[in-house]
Amino acid sequence: PLKALFWSKIPPHKLKSTVWEEIPLIVTREIPINHTEIELLFPKNAINNSLKSPTSPTGTKKNTVVTLLDFNRANNIGIMLARIKYSYIEIKGAILEIDDEKLSVENLRSLKNYVPSSEEKELIKDYDSDINNLGNAEKYFREVMEIPRLAERLGCMIYRRRFEMEVQELTPTILTIGNFMNHSTFRGNAAGYKLDVLLKIRDTKAVENPKGITTLLHYLAATLEATQNDLVTFMDDLPHLEAAARISVVTVIASVNELSNGIDLIKEEINVMKNLPIKQNDYFIKNMEEFVEKAEPTIINIQDSTQKLEEELKELLICYGEDPITTKPEEFFGMIVSFGSSLIKANQENEETKKKAEKEKQSRLTLRRPSEVPPPNLTALAAKGDLDETIRELRNGLKPNRSRPVSKVFSELNISSSRPASRVFSNSSRPPSRIFSNTSRPSSRIFSNTSRPPSRIFSNSRPSSRIFSNTRPTSGIFVK
Repeated sequence: PLKALFWSKIPPHKLKSTVWEEIPLIVTREIPINHTEIELLFPKNAINNSLKSPTSPTGTKKNTVVTLLDFNRANNIGIMLARIKYSYIEIKGAILEIDDEKLSVENLRSLKNYVPSSEEKELIKDYDSDINNLGNAEKYFREVMEIPRLAERLGCMIYRRRFEMEVQELTPTILTIGNFMNHSTFRGNAAGYKLDVLLKIRDTKAVENPKGITTLLHYLAATLEATQNDLVTFMDDLPHLEAAARISVVTVIASVNELSNGIDLIKEEINVMKNLPIKQNDYFIKNMEEFVEKAEPTIINIQDSTQKLEEELKELLICYGEDPITTKPEEFFGMIVSFGSSLIKANQENEETKKKAEKEKQSRLTLRRPSEVPPPNLTALAAKGDLDETIRELRNGLKPNRSRPVSKVFSELNISSSRPASRVFSNSSRPPSRIFSNTSRPSSRIFSNTSRPPSRIFSNSRPSSRIFSNTRPTSGIFVK
């Protein structure tokens, strides 16, 4: 048994000329209502507020089930699969064969909402243990993940099935949900309901669930967002509704009647004055007749518009099963405005709940996933020092206006030359580097006088490099 939705049924003999008479029964049958979810979200006697997973097979030990997917997602997939009375292989075959008998539009929408992502496919592919230990959601993904462009395929199948169907309206959706919830009570099997129930569905609380659905209004918003999202913002198509809800139609009609009565009084007064002797310079009759002549057509137009308005309002209230005598139009409009605003707010709260759940999911994944950023190569960084930069300058020639600051390895020297000396080899009070100092330490083989033939770099068999030529004072490195 489910929680009751306390609406006011419209008696069958009052359905004539109402919107409920025009709603075909086939439309209400085709509305995509997830009965399993409703039963789980709105049980009459909720002993345990947590949802029981329908995916756990009887007799299977919980500690043997391997879950690779996110818990909430796997649980929702299990709910979906429990509603489709076919094996995973049969579901795969129905998708490939475009089998309209096995998969309804509701089934296709549910399947499209739970298409395996690339990350989930990799998780299942990498699993190399016993497949029988996998959860129901993982087993289902293992079957269908090889279907190419699964999401696009399901979308085309939905469009094909929905193409010739009548566009669903908001009221039959609520009617179907309410009849399902009230099927075992006297409120069930209603052919129509009073629209004041629109303000009651937000008071019908749901039990705790992974989707964060808190009320029947939030569930309705989630259902419409997934199936007919344009109905969530139906008030955008009714721009004058809020203004109509602020206007008292009774007051408007009273004002029009007052104007009409005033014209009638003036006309009566004119007739009375005509029977009296007219004094000189008395222009009452003349001016009032001119006024009535101009104002009366306007009053007649306003009266006609008001009469037409009353008739249309009466038809509107009767169409929705309301009593035109006891129901004020502004209250009727205000009820729709309040429901529309609440529906938009509920949809926004659903989105916030989804975002919060996604952030929590990402946080859990971040904590579990090891860092994939490689550690810095300290050896490579250390190799790129100032000495390498100096050697490159020697090979390429000194560059003017060097923007990089001089390395601390070398201090400034003062070598007289027609060309400014390199800052690398300048004299300063700082002791020279051990590389270039004359110490008792044996000189490097590069600069020592040994019996070994000199390197071709400094031999006399070819012209000297401009860096070491005699056209300028020899660098202090090679002076004996």
